[in-house]
Amino acid sequence: PKQVRLKLKLTSHSVEEKCLSDMENHRNSERSALFIGTRSALIHLLVMTVCSSLLEDGLCVETHVSDTYDWATGCLQKYPGLVEDIQRLVSKEDIHSVLDLILHLLLVSSTAFFLCDLMMLSGVILNSVHAKWLILPWICVNIIYNVFFFILPIIIASSISIFFFTWRLLILICIVIAVFMNKFIINWAVIEVVIKQFSEKKTGLKSWKTIAPDLTSDRVCLVA
Repeated sequence: PKQVRLKLKLTSHSVEEKCLSDMENHRNSERSALFIGTRSALIHLLVMTVCSSLLEDGLCVETHVSDTYDWATGCLQKYPGLVEDIQRLVSKEDIHSVLDLILHLLLVSSTAFFLCDLMMLSGVILNSVHAKWLILPWICVNIIYNVFFFILPIIIASSISIFFFTWRLLILICIVIAVFMNKFIINWAVIEVVIKQFSEKKTGLKSWKTIAPDLTSDRVCLVA
């Protein structure tokens, strides 16, 4: 009958539109994950380059530290007692050793993050079911980083406010909590994009739940 054919045609069109919409959403999610991974990899590559160049040119760094230290103590010559206290507590060698340790930590951490970025990009690009496990290290590392750098300061600030409670400190604590919570939410939204890509990463017929036939023609439509 004409009404049955019309109903079948409308059903076929709705299934086809849903199929195309799901495919487009998957492509958009993949492009977002690729953009996130590429941006993160470039940032960590720049940090690696800067840290390695500074560590290789250790004499130049030591010279700059010495010049800056002499300039700072020269500005405080009006307060000889303060200069003596500073020189007794902190020396040029201490500053240089701390700076060297920070550069080594940054180099190691940026290298680890860079490798995770490359693994994540490979997992997104490769068309394989098992390739999605390359995305998992990036997710784990960034979740730990997000919690450690943005939740831990909130916990510390809240703990301090319990022992030293004043209204000025309360305002300062609220500002700290608002800033770090905002950063946590922004970074978590980025992580969620990659988690979505990880959960949807499939290939072949495994990437589709059903095969819907188009009863008005000889076509079939794969439905996610």
